[in-house]
Amino acid sequence: MASWNMRWLDSQSERPESLRRTADYQAMANTVKQLDADVIAFQEVADEQSLSLVMDMNNDALSSNSYRIELSTRQLHSKSTRSGVRWEQYVGFAIRSHIAYYRNPDLIALDTTKQHYLRYGVDITLLDNTRQPRLRLLTVHLKSGCFSAKSRKKSCTQLKQQFESIEHWVEKRYKEKQPFIVLGDFNRHLTAPNDWLWRELNDGFPFGLTLYAATSGQKSNCTVRRYSRHKKRWFTHNYRQFIDHMIMGSTTKSMMVNGSFKQHEFQPSSVSHFNTSDHCPIKATFNL
Repeated sequence: MASWNMRWLDSQSERPESLRRTADYQAMANTVKQLDADVIAFQEVADEQSLSLVMDMNNDALSSNSYRIELSTRQLHSKSTRSGVRWEQYVGFAIRSHIAYYRNPDLIALDTTKQHYLRYGVDITLLDNTRQPRLRLLTVHLKSGCFSAKSRKKSCTQLKQQFESIEHWVEKRYKEKQPFIVLGDFNRHLTAPNDWLWRELNDGFPFGLTLYAATSGQKSNCTVRRYSRHKKRWFTHNYRQFIDHMIMGSTTKSMMVNGSFKQHEFQPSSVSHFNTSDHCPIKATFNL
């Protein structure tokens, strides 16, 4: 299982971050191939057509390795432009065709503005061989701008409200005795020592429920290329803390193969030559 923020994957946008050549899409497709994950949670994808430019380079539609796509329903509600600039960011899942699952309603409550502005969560249930529910997955891309500080600024207020929605979703899964993972781009250094938002999230659950992060105790070493809209140029940056996470309860933690969590690090030549993403994918293996 993997999660990857694909950075403005939008073949119709004129944003510098979105401008990709065939070689760039192929580099992203190679990353997907290296991940070799049955389920990939993705973020910052404009539409299935854009995603297909990455996924279809790997996939034979008749192969069991092909992926089915579940894209956020926010695409049906949101206005796609700001000042004439295309502005599409949705989350979803790519699920290999041999994996049985069903889709649940999107977690619309993550849009605390109630104006289809903030990103919904996409919610699916993986099934076992008897087609019984086995694992519930929620992929998210939360509000940016409150990575570590505790403040009264708008981004922190909205992020805290989003965490409250996640808390309610998790508590329902706990009461249903259903294993779960919330994964994606949290835009937060949750595993930093004594992070107040992570502590507050865990303090709100009933007795017996504690959340674990697959990134806990891990070190990020993610070197990527970013674009500065202010300076109008590209630059290289190394991220030493995670903002992409997989969080779960104790039952799901027991299903995770020890030592299986990995961060996919890009080769320096790939960073300098290709426009892929400013996030390194994360991956872990679970026994379902």
